[in-house]
Amino acid sequence: MKSSSQRTCSLCQLVALCLAMAAVSAFAGYNEYVTPVPVTDGIADVTLTVNDTIITDKLSGDGVNMLRFTRGNGMSSVKLRSTDGNTLPGGIIADGFLLKIQNPNVLGAGPVLLKNQWSGLYGDYYSALPAIDVANRVVFDTVSSYAAGEDTKNLVLHNVGVTDENANKVVTLGRDATGNATVTLALDGDQNDAIGYFNLRGNLALTLDGGTLRAAPGASRDLFQKADAQATPTVTLVNSPLTVDVAEGGSARFGVSPAFARTKTTLQFAEEYKPSNWSFEENPTDWTFGAAEGGSSSWVAGNGSAFDDCGATTNGSKYAMVRNGSTLSRTISLPAAGYWRVVLEQGCRSGNYSLNILTTVKIGDSTVLSIPKLTDASQAHGFKEFLGTPIQLPAGDYTFEITLSYTGQNGSLNFDAIRFERYEEVYPDFDIAKTGAGMFVLNDFNQNALPIAVQAGTLACENTVLQNAAISVADGAELNAAGLVAAGATIDVAAGGRFSIRAADDSSLIANGSFETPYTSDNAFYWSNDCKWTLYPWDSSGNRPVIQRNGGKYCPPGDNSYPTSYGDQFLLLRVGEAAYQQVSASVGGTYVLSFVQSHRKGYESPGFAVTIDDNAVLTVSGEDAQHDFERILVPVNLAAGTHTIRFTALDGNEAGQYSRLSIDDVSLVNTTMPPCDLSSTTLKLKSGSIVRLNNAEKLHVGTVLVDGVAVRGGADALRAAGVTVEGNGRIQCGNPLGLTVSLR
Repeated sequence: MKSSSQRTCSLCQLVALCLAMAAVSAFAGYNEYVTPVPVTDGIADVTLTVNDTIITDKLSGDGVNMLRFTRGNGMSSVKLRSTDGNTLPGGIIADGFLLKIQNPNVLGAGPVLLKNQWSGLYGDYYSALPAIDVANRVVFDTVSSYAAGEDTKNLVLHNVGVTDENANKVVTLGRDATGNATVTLALDGDQNDAIGYFNLRGNLALTLDGGTLRAAPGASRDLFQKADAQATPTVTLVNSPLTVDVAEGGSARFGVSPAFARTKTTLQFAEEYKPSNWSFEENPTDWTFGAAEGGSSSWVAGNGSAFDDCGATTNGSKYAMVRNGSTLSRTISLPAAGYWRVVLEQGCRSGNYSLNILTTVKIGDSTVLSIPKLTDASQAHGFKEFLGTPIQLPAGDYTFEITLSYTGQNGSLNFDAIRFERYEEVYPDFDIAKTGAGMFVLNDFNQNALPIAVQAGTLACENTVLQNAAISVADGAELNAAGLVAAGATIDVAAGGRFSIRAADDSSLIANGSFETPYTSDNAFYWSNDCKWTLYPWDSSGNRPVIQRNGGKYCPPGDNSYPTSYGDQFLLLRVGEAAYQQVSASVGGTYVLSFVQSHRKGYESPGFAVTIDDNAVLTVSGEDAQHDFERILVPVNLAAGTHTIRFTALDGNEAGQYSRLSIDDVSLVNTTMPPCDLSSTTLKLKSGSIVRLNNAEKLHVGTVLVDGVAVRGGADALRAAGVTVEGNGRIQCGNPLGLTVSLR
């Protein structure tokens, strides 16, 4: 372990290095650093105070795990231009800081955390790389953090995340409205990570490279939205499937409709090709050994020689011993077209004989495998398998070559069992997978031949065209169709799955509208997270809104003349008291607010008002007539988004302090549902599946199969075939039955 004085010296060297690097800055001589650089828990804090500092070398030091760049006076950005990469085991924190990346290796091995409203991540167009591929995780900590590719330089972000576990963050992608940018999101992080929502700025070309989009509970949000009206973003999905996971209680939409393109596929192993003498057991070898610098020779060695003292080969008894600075090559004949990768075993010699040697493997002109240098004798190993990157090649002859480049002393590496694997392209079974207990809405969405798997929760199709689609609905999941045009489509519903036409009767936006939770035996309950309503005001003396159970104290003892029939509990409000709740409308249109109201027996009823977003939608005067619960229906127009509905007991009437207004069975249901066109759709149902009808008019489905058997007729025919049919709508399965009479 280094002493504190040695560590301080190392940190001073880091500072000196930073100062030396400042010389290449366009603002050389004005760069200011905190010296010495403080290190706390392995984090080195570097405060930069001049714009556009250029860093061209490694950024590391003894005891430093992570670098934190902090915005100083006037600081805007730092250009990370290192070609050698960063030896940091951790990553970089940008705290109020703009990072312009010309080589992603400078970010270290850990996450890139963007903190503070000024933090950002850019792919710098000065880079020689075709894309700035940030393979480690990028975490957004504030709503103002952003990322963008410079002009046409693509920025690829893997493992995108946010620090808020509920995903209530907005990640901004792109430049301002006058700029162009390209960003690829490779959503390959942990399935439990929140990734937030995305604000698309400027003329942004956004690519979703498979993975999982996650939406938080209790939210109704566009996953992608324009930051301003002038922005013209395009979203393209490649490398299916894209999984949309919406938590229970949440509702989400794309917001900006993506185009679907299969420019990438998954690969499946097809065959193995072993060239002649692939394990060096035969003589002649069919391999060419290049001479090393200084004329040292390479050759076939046998187990037990001095060159395999770290471990012998298990593929026969011989192997190729190759000197550093030398090559091993031959012609290979690939028997078929496909994605080919090399598989080989590399072995080391003990001591320092195998250190600092870089192994580069090529097929033709393409590098397919690079095995890093060993830097410590303890890393030396016996024969160990290494896998190359698959590349697409036609069948034919190719030059195969292993090149050893070295730094320092003379040495060697061993190779054996060199063979090749071919992989075939495999298209996924679906392009969109809906998971999670919440709802994902496809609204104003138009796609052709789009495979969709509804694996959990609800997928709602509103004003959506899915021609020639293949849609599967799993046990416990639901496809909810409103304005769905599905010409030539197939909808396959498993036992326990549900296919709903229009909104289901119980699809109210109101949570706990019947006030059944939590259970209360009297009037003592006020508010908890289980209530879903905010009850106002709260008064510790007991003067507050309450949830009342049938037979409770606010009915005459022993007299249950006006119990609610909508469960066992209801809400009681006194003059000046209120109850309110936020609701999320996934689509704009006409909704119906429905509730029942009564009052305490023997007392006048206070008047009340119902408001949505502080706008009155209903006002009722106080009453002295006794009545049981009466139904009130109020049509309202709502825009898509979040709204607050509020019930308030009014002043200004004769109701006394003992009066109570009773409210129960509150619902808010969308009634703006255009008709569906399923006249050329094939609906495949399993026994035990559910069809929910809420149509006033008959729905015609072109072909209906139950357990593979065609069904003709209506709801009764479906029931007879083992399907549960709910709701009051009508359905016509297949062409109507009839009698054809031919007159001659």
